[in-house]
Amino acid sequence: MIKIYITDVSDLSIDTEILKTLPDIRVDKINKLQNNKEKVLSYGASLLINKYVLNGDKSAYFVDSNGKPYSTTGLEFNLSHSDNMIILAVSDNKIGCDIQKFSERNFERMAKFVFHKNEVDLLSFANNKADTFFKLWTKKEAFLKLIGTGFTRNATDIDLSKDKYTENSKEYYFFHWKADDYYISICTENSNIQIKNYIVNL
Repeated sequence: MIKIYITDVSDLSIDTEILKTLPDIRVDKINKLQNNKEKVLSYGASLLINKYVLNGDKSAYFVDSNGKPYSTTGLEFNLSHSDNMIILAVSDNKIGCDIQKFSERNFERMAKFVFHKNEVDLLSFANNKADTFFKLWTKKEAFLKLIGTGFTRNATDIDLSKDKYTENSKEYYFFHWKADDYYISICTENSNIQIKNYIVNL
């Protein structure tokens, strides 16, 4: 099962006492941020991890050499945020997630820099270019986060025009939906999996 925790941090403020209960790596990251909105987003993400992954055990949180966070609780997790919304995906298996709020942009121009040729073709023939663009974009982000490379890898080599992608004999599956103005994608190595969404307050 994949559990998706979604929260809006518009009204969240940083509590210095609660900050002390969070993993030191997360606290250092929050303190280094100059922009207040980014600080609150990072703080909100830390609260989600602390509650739904670590069970309050801040010593169970680590970051690997690629900067990807992981825990020793046995749970796999991934974070994403856009505007004031944060999602945390938690699973027993490797997981990648991405959320993007709709915004107007030159979709076809951007696609040429990050999309595979088949994805560019899919976008060019789409009736709803915005929906198609954000579906492909969030799928790509979710996949790259699952494998731990982010956009350091050449994204145009990866064809996610279908809801299944095979690479090095390994299969990856995608689940995508839209909630209000937000597009969300999940990448997993398990095709037969249940997803539950939880709207939570911090």
